[in-house]
Amino acid sequence: SMEVWLDGRGAAPAAARRKLDASDGLFDRALVADGGRDADDRCLVAAAESDGVARLTFKDGSVAGGSCVVAGAEAQGAAVALVGSVAWVHVDARDGQPMIV
Repeated sequence: SMEVWLDGRGAAPAAARRKLDASDGLFDRALVADGGRDADDRCLVAAAESDGVARLTFKDGSVAGGSCVVAGAEAQGAAVALVGSVAWVHVDARDGQPMIV
């Protein structure tokens, strides 16, 4: 399935959660940089990148998926490698339209 996620990595988890609540169902989840005590199960925590992939975890620390910045063919490989091995793949497309279809 596909969901629409709010990029809350630049805000506190409580602010991201408030935006989710106020969106009237527009956003399904939020990406946050810190789980904090104000995060809930709708907030996926994006860890620091390693090999072009940021680990996405739920508040309890269980792995939800991976996040990749795709700005060219080389970075696309990291995103494609996640398909089938994690529940969620977040693609942050740069330089126009994403190459993964």
